[in-house]
Amino acid sequence: MTEILSLDIRDDAPFAGGAAFGETGAYRRIDGRARLAIRPEEIGADCNDQQLLAILGVICPL
Repeated sequence: MTEILSLDIRDDAPFAGGAAFGETGAYRRIDGRARLAIRPEEIGADCNDQQLLAILGVICPL
């Protein structure tokens, strides 16, 4: 399993001027750097970008 070692957030602001996107609502743009620990046997495993973003908590509706 992927483990978050650290998360350094440098900027947090409304995305697209705070515009709502359907029922989901508005999003935030968070700029920063995440340090992860990934087991070698998990490298290349079936993982799409949405799963990774969910692990990091990057896409957050307001």
